[in-house]
Amino acid sequence: MLIDRPDDELRDLTASWAADLAAGRVRGFALSLLYLRGGRWLGAPEWPLRIFFDNAPHLHHQRRHGLEILSPAEIPNHPGRILVFAMYYAPIKRQLERMGLREYVDFMRAADFIPLWHWYRRQKVALQMVMAVPTLKCTLNCAECNMLVPRNRHPRHYGLDRLKADLDRLMALVDDLHFLGLIGGEALLHPRLAEYIDYAEERHGDKIGEISITTNGLIQLGPELRRAFRERRVFIRVSDYGLGEYRHYESRLRRFLEALEDDGIPHAVGRMTDWNRRYFDEDRYSEPELRENYRRCLGNVRCPSFDGGKFYPCGMSWAAEEAGWIANAPDDYLDLTALDPDRAGDRLKLVRAYLGHSEKGFLELCRRCCGNIFERLEPVPAARQVPR
Repeated sequence: MLIDRPDDELRDLTASWAADLAAGRVRGFALSLLYLRGGRWLGAPEWPLRIFFDNAPHLHHQRRHGLEILSPAEIPNHPGRILVFAMYYAPIKRQLERMGLREYVDFMRAADFIPLWHWYRRQKVALQMVMAVPTLKCTLNCAECNMLVPRNRHPRHYGLDRLKADLDRLMALVDDLHFLGLIGGEALLHPRLAEYIDYAEERHGDKIGEISITTNGLIQLGPELRRAFRERRVFIRVSDYGLGEYRHYESRLRRFLEALEDDGIPHAVGRMTDWNRRYFDEDRYSEPELRENYRRCLGNVRCPSFDGGKFYPCGMSWAAEEAGWIANAPDDYLDLTALDPDRAGDRLKLVRAYLGHSEKGFLELCRRCCGNIFERLEPVPAARQVPR
């Protein structure tokens, strides 16, 4: 994996792929909302990608946002390297390997290549998505919450000054952040969220491509939030858990979506019927297993976050400590307050942390977590509610 490679190998790998990219010999795999929004390509203007392969049959032989979309079966007819833009990388990696393609030689994940390309080509820190948590209070209490809300006896809103200071520390080191993701808890519960959105746009809008908010849609939007959503570059990702009449779930969600439609606010709705149980109440793994689990987790989905002056390669590790469930080790995060934005070595530390670098090869949360190793996860009904 890239987190194992020294700086000179990463530089050479990036140079090789950058040369093929410039020559038009790099293709894409899977159109993703993380890179395409409103007709806007979020890779880089120098990337001459024109062909995408996608597993969705209804997209085949269409053009979307100026990109031709083909079936993966046509990959042999279009020789060249492939950047994978999908949210979940591991299943596509297995698919491409079954076709005889080799990772980092024939294909690699765009979420890895983007920060490396910007760093070694431009000496700039460019990250895909980093999450901030304005609050761990929530309108629901889901048993399998990734952020461990039911285990947190005192979930709270975080002060606006703290949120601003955290964002300032991060953006002092970052040149380009495609998405600032706001999650929770329920992010829309924060009483000063509109002010935070305004601040992010006014202070750092030249570096932040978009603010993406994940919500369960049970909040009645007030005028200030609706104004901020209209005026700022905000995209709302709504999770529909299909809870029927639980706390009037369906009718509240319908009113929320109607408000977004009325205001013309960009949004997408994802219906979730199944989740996975990923946490254990006890330590499960030996240290070699922990290292392997962490590598496999990084090899599928990235969930970095920042809070309290620290950058976490895994945002769930922050939430687990906030719930009092684990104690993070110093190697589980990067202390942003100790970094100098004018030192290239410090900025590279952030790039490597974003890619998941860990000196010991795992995080303390890994002792109790299956990560994103789906074959080990027990399926459960989405958003199963438990008493507070």
